[in-house]
Amino acid sequence: MTPHLMEIIRKYHLAPRIGYFTGDNDAKNDTCLRQLAVGLSQEYGLTFDPVSSRTRCAGHIINLSLQAFLFATSEDALQAAIEQAQDEANDVTVSDTLHDRIQSNTCQKSHGRRNKRNDTAGWRSIGPMGKLHNIAVFIRNSTVRNDAWDDIAGKALGIDNITRWNSWFKLLDAAISQEGSLSIFLNQYHEELEDDILTHDDWQVLKMTHEFLQPFYQATLEQQMEWASIDQVLENMDILFLQFENAKVSHGRAVRSITRLVVILKQVKYVNNARMVNSVHMGWWVLSKYYEESDKNPIYATALLLHPEKRRRYLDRHWAEEWRQTAIAGARRHWAKYKDRPLSSDSAARLSNERREVTPYERIKQSMSVLDEPGDEDEFEKFVNSPPRHMTTNTPLEWWCREEQRIEYPRLHQMAIDILSVPAMSDDPERVFSCARRTISWDRARLSTDTIEKLQCLSNWVKNDLIRKLYVAIDDEIMVVAGDDDDIPDPSLLY
Repeated sequence: MTPHLMEIIRKYHLAPRIGYFTGDNDAKNDTCLRQLAVGLSQEYGLTFDPVSSRTRCAGHIINLSLQAFLFATSEDALQAAIEQAQDEANDVTVSDTLHDRIQSNTCQKSHGRRNKRNDTAGWRSIGPMGKLHNIAVFIRNSTVRNDAWDDIAGKALGIDNITRWNSWFKLLDAAISQEGSLSIFLNQYHEELEDDILTHDDWQVLKMTHEFLQPFYQATLEQQMEWASIDQVLENMDILFLQFENAKVSHGRAVRSITRLVVILKQVKYVNNARMVNSVHMGWWVLSKYYEESDKNPIYATALLLHPEKRRRYLDRHWAEEWRQTAIAGARRHWAKYKDRPLSSDSAARLSNERREVTPYERIKQSMSVLDEPGDEDEFEKFVNSPPRHMTTNTPLEWWCREEQRIEYPRLHQMAIDILSVPAMSDDPERVFSCARRTISWDRARLSTDTIEKLQCLSNWVKNDLIRKLYVAIDDEIMVVAGDDDDIPDPSLLY
């Protein structure tokens, strides 16, 4: 993948503007960035840190925790699945491995094909969720049964999907909201679905699971919205840890899971349901594992500190002392790269005007001022130690882009914009890539990869209002329909 990235960097002159790369937890991404660091050094003489410049897709981490909650049987099985996915010789994901383990419980291969009866038995082994999966597949695999379900419910049940985040929650949500219709359908096909009939206890487990997974569903949605930023990652992980905390009880009081300290669990909220107890522990184990990965990159905690409504008070209130100190120290090291940078011409001019010789009138007026002297206080310390304030903007990034922030924090606002521009998830470019299937219809199969790339990029730029004017080539000349050359965006600013 590195050669392709280098090609794009050359094409759009991005080398001096490279900040961070957001991707899933695949070890191949780590290798790619290490190779990219070598390429940037050799070709451009740039220093690129493949560790601190690597951010992990928050949605992928949440999905892994969900997969562990739903399918993992033990920490050993989880660790084996993670190690297999991280082996660069394998082209599998943790989800693939966990699903294969489910099916291998009882499945045997026959004539090169997996036996369908044993396949459903494998899913059934994980309990009510597996039964629900089998029911959804049963409906989907037959137009007759699909029509029968439509006649009863009038609304699709849906089906889970390995690659789609939250598909299990949506399936649960649909099933619970249509419990009556599903019961009628199961009664109608009770012979074919004899082993997958949902009992009263099964429905209770499904409802408990649905209730438990709701914060995971919403956290994913929050981080894939247009205004989402990396400042949400640790906050959302803290929210999810609190969800696990509410399910885990040690000696009759809540466990402070947010501190990421391993604890011995004596009791659990779902103490009467061994499967839920194990599921909660498996999901917590994975989330904790990847939370600790965030310590390798100070950008996560720095983004949290730069949020006007959080600042240092958030860490003081929700994090243990040792984790607060580590996070703040990392943020200070990152700030050190910005604090001595030369100011922009506008900021320099403003400071110059402030330092001009004052008139006697101005000197007397200043002596009567009741405002504190600004002094030479460090911008970072000044901001993070100030009380949090409500924003009148939609996002922290918008807040930092305002003129008053640029004036009050001439250097810190540069760091804030760089950091808060980093997305929480990699879903946006993945969505653009996936939309290519609509571009490449059956009668456009001969489109070259270069043409497809241009079509997808232009479509995305138009959608996001990055291209406002229309230029049409007529007789080897460019006709400007509206605007002028200044309206053509710099290609290096389009990413």
